[in-house]
Amino acid sequence: MKTDIELLNETESDLKWINENYEEIRNSFANKIIAVKNQKIVAVANNSNELIQILEKNMVDLSDVLTKFIHPKNEITIYHEN
Repeated sequence: MKTDIELLNETESDLKWINENYEEIRNSFANKIIAVKNQKIVAVANNSNELIQILEKNMVDLSDVLTKFIHPKNEITIYHEN
């Protein structure tokens, strides 16, 4: 089992990879949710439930992946806190 520090370092590395490659990722996977592990996209789905099913089917540990919804180009997301 990985330590918390190892998981954080892997997550940081994967997040950096997503940010550096976001335009290319968005061109292929807009409006999809992706799972990234070791700087590779290991699953793509239309929603989180579908993504979990794909990961479980492929025996990928859910704690080992970073998931991210890929917004389409020119979309603005507004977050509101109550």
